[in-house]
Amino acid sequence: MAKPVISLIGAGRLGTSLAAALAEKGYPVHGVADRDLKLAQQAARDLKAAVAQDDPAAVCAGAGLVIVAVPDGQIKPLSERLAASGALRKGQIICHTSGFLPASVLVAVKMHGVYTISMHPLMSFTRRMEGSQAFRGIHFALEGDAVALEAARELVAALDGFAVVIKPQDKPLYHAAAVLSSNYLVTLISESVELLRRAGIAEEDAKQMLLPMAAAIIGHLRDGELGQALTGPIERGDELTVAGHLQALRQAGPEALAIYTALGKATLRLVRDKLAAGQAQALERTLGG
Repeated sequence: MAKPVISLIGAGRLGTSLAAALAEKGYPVHGVADRDLKLAQQAARDLKAAVAQDDPAAVCAGAGLVIVAVPDGQIKPLSERLAASGALRKGQIICHTSGFLPASVLVAVKMHGVYTISMHPLMSFTRRMEGSQAFRGIHFALEGDAVALEAARELVAALDGFAVVIKPQDKPLYHAAAVLSSNYLVTLISESVELLRRAGIAEEDAKQMLLPMAAAIIGHLRDGELGQALTGPIERGDELTVAGHLQALRQAGPEALAIYTALGKATLRLVRDKLAAGQAQALERTLGG
């Protein structure tokens, strides 16, 4: 079966990386549109696309599949603009990459017989044009029309990824989970670096100290159950150490104290069954409930 021609609206990190990965797998790229015309032109050159525009409707006519990779707040207005443009045709597929919004946010284009889907790769992208290696082995959350869903499954398979179909009402929980495990992981490391800086360790040294431990934890998570990767004072029922941490953090600042306390309570729930009743109760009192 011939691979559909694709166009990209939104020349940011995710959009260009996804388009580059699909191009490597034999999907021809017709055009790239972005509010920043220079960015669209650069991406089009890199992708060997014929069209680069700041008008998103201009790249739709020549594509069977249009990937919309713009900020969440722009997706609905963009779909309405495309619907009014006359550039769409029956049977086209429009796919947005938001992890939070459902495919139904594209409702305006459906009056033209267009199929819609959301396809969100569960991965963090820090550069443009990362290519197919960045998608190999990762999971994509899919949700939308049956026809578009089948096409998206083919894209995911071509990228050597794994497709997971999700209900539209569950996308906020799905995306919150993604944020906790990626964005907030960076925040946690940053908070830890700041505590080490307060302890007299230079910022770059602090980062180099923490990263091997974080990498080891990720390795342990990959190899076994979640609880088996856990170490530290709460896992071993050491209430005195936790109390000492809290005392120090009260002086360090309310943000670090709040983060430690909230995560401490969540960690206690994770290991409670492994602890003696007295240990669990002491930790619960120390952490404030």
